[in-house]
Amino acid sequence: ISLVATQLLLSLGLSNLSTGIIAIIDKDKFLNMINDTSMLPTNNVELILCFISIVILAPVLEEITFRKVLFIRLSRKLGFVISAVISSLIFGIGHNSLGILGAIAFGIGCCILYRKYNNIAASITVHMVNNLISGIVVIIVYFTNTLPVETTIITNSDINMYLITGSIGTIIALIIFVRFILKNKHFISRKKREKLLV
Repeated sequence: ISLVATQLLLSLGLSNLSTGIIAIIDKDKFLNMINDTSMLPTNNVELILCFISIVILAPVLEEITFRKVLFIRLSRKLGFVISAVISSLIFGIGHNSLGILGAIAFGIGCCILYRKYNNIAASITVHMVNNLISGIVVIIVYFTNTLPVETTIITNSDINMYLITGSIGTIIALIIFVRFILKNKHFISRKKREKLLV
């Protein structure tokens, strides 16, 4: 639960923070970004495929690729911390530009879960729960036809709201994430070389 909460809060927090910063630097880029709905499904078939892809296929394939294969192979030579960071950086880069940092933190958390339970099913399950929340949001937006209204201007008040909510969400997420790491630190610092997660 704490890992999913961390990912959601960190993604939302950093997304809002990044959005506010982008709005300060380049308002046209902000408007293009905020009005982009190209990834949303436009019919029932796309909705079903999108949901299956987000909630089932992505968690299974990503956990096998980034935790079972990449993280484990790297950890045999580089140790837990470096391997978790490298595999999570690569995992994060494949995500939406505003969600990269949240995905990196989530990837590190999934590495900890994988090490803790010595089973890929743990990280796949957490990943599925996390993505299920996103899938539900997509379904709600689709069926309620609540696509965001096109934004044509951004005010200083809007920018401040992005920055404030982004900062608060990020700070809360980091506190939760640090607590998660501290609670599981003995799985991170474990020195013995096991036949880990093969």
